Amino acid sequence: MSKREELQSANDKFKNTLETQVEDIKHNFDKVGKTALIVGGGLVAAYLLSTAFTGSDKKKKVKGEKTNKEETEKSEGTHFKDNLLSTTLKEQAIIFLLGLATERLSAFLKDSDKDEK
Repeated sequence: MSKREELQSANDKFKNTLETQVEDIKHNFDKVGKTALIVGGGLVAAYLLSTAFTGSDKKKKVKGEKTNKEETEKSEGTHFKDNLLSTTLKEQAIIFLLGLATERLSAFLKDSDKDEK
């Protein structure tokens, strides 16, 4: 076998190895991206549920706008208090979503450990 043929076969081996590594990286990136999107979606859903149940009706004050004395006293006297049902539902929704997130993360870690071996 000539030197040129040896170099050509070595080049082909490196090329094949590089292509398989690139495909593996793409596959791993897809898995990580999907898992991150699922966890992020769960966190956004938990945030939206918590704001929906707490009823955040906080008014933003405009700079330079003065409030009169009656409005100040009225807003100080009326605070939103969560009832038992909304508090329980909010806690259960957060616990459920965090459970889903932990399952996804643990599955991802197991898959990444298997891929490394």
